[in-house]
This record gives sequence, structure tokens and C-alpha cells, in this order.
Amino acid sequence: MNRVAWITDSTTASFKTEGDNFVIPIEVIIDGVSYKDCEEGVRERVYNALNEGKTVTTSQPNIGEMVELFSKCKEEYEEGFAVAISGKVSGTYQNMKLAAEMAGFPLTVLDSETTSYPMDELIRKAKSLYNDGMTLQDIHKTLVDEKRRPFHVFPKSLKGLYASGRVKGIQFLLGSLLSVNLILEVK
Repeated sequence: MNRVAWITDSTTASFKTEGDNFVIPIEVIIDGVSYKDCEEGVRERVYNALNEGKTVTTSQPNIGEMVELFSKCKEEYEEGFAVAISGKVSGTYQNMKLAAEMAGFPLTVLDSETTSYPMDELIRKAKSLYNDGMTLQDIHKTLVDEKRRPFHVFPKSLKGLYASGRVKGIQFLLGSLLSVNLILEVK
């Protein structure tokens, strides 16, 4: 078995940089100030900013930093497998592919078409399938089929969805007045 680097971006819920696992930080911008998502205390700042109604945006990871990471991975690993935030909301997926090509690192990249916890599950499943003897290409195909199953999310509040533009003003107002609890289906 080849030694494999397991890579994702920091939109995952709990995947950490340790051992053969690597997390590429996205940029988080709070009221015009930029932070790396993996910096200590940034997630708490994001939650506090959203609760205070401040503007929070994100930017995809720096491609130069990705090339640097993949160049280092090339020295220690034969290949890599990456799970990226949805290509529909970020250019991270395409930039991972481009950075790996620039570094000359053989990387199989999966567009998760989602974020957060489902990404954690995809990367953990990929590692498990690899340990069971499956090739990275077969793992990619298996996960493409598997991610088509819907995933349900139960947000505590509409504030974050409103601040990010996922919920419109009237929806936020009505949902808040009626104390509606959402069940979101992510496909």
C-alpha cells in the first residue's frame, strides 16, 4: 500500500492536521479583518460576530500555500486524497487540483458538494475504504455515488443563515416570529 496524504479544507467540522491528515485553512473575514480559519479562537469569533449581526465572509485558501503543502507531501507520500468544500460555493476544489498539478503531486480530489460534518464523514469513509484495500480511484467513484444520498441539518437559529445570505429577510423575520425550527436537506 502506498503512503497516502489525506487532505481537506477547514470547512470540515472536526478533521485535524495530525499524522497523515492535513487541513488547508480558508480565510475568514469579519468586518474586513482577515483570519486563517485554523487560528485559535477564530471559530468563536465567527459565532460571536454572527450573533452580533456583523458581516462574516470567507475566501478560498491561498493557492501558493496549497502548492507549498503539496510539494512537502510529494516528499513523504506517494499520493494524496482530498475532499473539498462544494465547488458550487468555492473555488477550493479547482484550486486543489491546480496546486497539486503545479507541485507535481498525484492527488485525487473529491468535490464534496457540501461542507462541514458531511465532509468529515466523506474523508473518514475514504480512509476506511483505503485501509480495506480499495484504490483511491475506486474510493472516489464510491464516494461520488454515496454523496448523492441526502444529509439533514437542524440549525438552532436562522441568524447565521440570514447573515450569510442563505435565508432572505422576510423568511428570517417570519421564521423568528413563529419560532420555526428548520430541517434542511442537503443533497
